[in-house]
Amino acid sequence: VVNNRFHMPRTRAVFDHVFRVPPAGAAHEPEARYEMTYFEVDDHLPADVLSARLRKEAEALPRFSFGGEWQRQAPTLRDLHAWTWGVNTAYASKRLLLDRAP
Repeated sequence: VVNNRFHMPRTRAVFDHVFRVPPAGAAHEPEARYEMTYFEVDDHLPADVLSARLRKEAEALPRFSFGGEWQRQAPTLRDLHAWTWGVNTAYASKRLLLDRAP
């Protein structure tokens, strides 16, 4: 998994969880796990932008970290699908109905 340095902690938390979710119908984590490798690339952002991104990431990370709110809401593939496409405002179509700042 390749991502910017500033975004890697949350990326790692998300990917680790997604690839740990048991297959449909399984009652527990699969015995065979994926082995993930993470590569950070330089951020190449102006200092003020990087500072803002780091603050945003620091605020978001606890929600996505092990045992965090998001992982508790998405313990199965069905729950993960429902959250990704119904709750998460990055991908859910309901975001189109929200007033957003430019």
